[in-house]
Amino acid sequence: MDNEAETFAYWRKSFPELLNPARWVEAADILVAALSFMRSPLEMALKQLKERRAGEELPADYMLPHLTLYTGPVFLMLAGFALENLFKAHIVLTHPELFQKRGSPKTESSGATSRRDLPDFLLSHNLVTLAAKTPIRLSKVEKNLLRHLTAAAVWWGRYPVPKSHRDMLYQREDGSCVPTQGFSDTAMAEATGLFKRTRAELFPTWSNFLEIHGIDPVRLGLPRTPLGPRVIPPQKS
Repeated sequence: MDNEAETFAYWRKSFPELLNPARWVEAADILVAALSFMRSPLEMALKQLKERRAGEELPADYMLPHLTLYTGPVFLMLAGFALENLFKAHIVLTHPELFQKRGSPKTESSGATSRRDLPDFLLSHNLVTLAAKTPIRLSKVEKNLLRHLTAAAVWWGRYPVPKSHRDMLYQREDGSCVPTQGFSDTAMAEATGLFKRTRAELFPTWSNFLEIHGIDPVRLGLPRTPLGPRVIPPQKS
């Protein structure tokens, strides 16, 4: 594609893929596969730091665990994006009417930078709000986790500081505020576990991205699923 017109034409042709929930689920599966490569080094780094004793002679690579933990916020950001895609996949699947008044963008001026062509929920990273539009039932602990992952997705996993000082904290279900910049092996386990449960409950018969390509998903931290529908035609307005 050599010019803007060709790029826009291709994008406009691809726009209906937003109505294909299978593409959203596929993106979620790929994100979790990426997380599987990060989790083991992060767990090892946390373990090494916990076991190191005060006054102990430092090995030559003593900074490695500290540097590894710098990717912790990125892990939480990607976990948040994976859950976000699952929630959006289910909303697209069950509420196609949200797109019926929009259709594809008609001109280059209403291209990828225009928000009027997209329902508001597709522009949101608020995981608690998105989850509420699906049948998934969440405990207070899980909602607090989603609030933390939302903060990671909005800024902590990708920016040096948030746009507002208020975002240095996130509000929990009980109204209390806690620092966004908190990472632990518990957070990793809870985020991974919630993804697995959400995917199993919202898409119980859908084979995942790895199974489709002949790879055992357990190798990358994904559960095996029965073969089911994968590609769903875009809904027509």
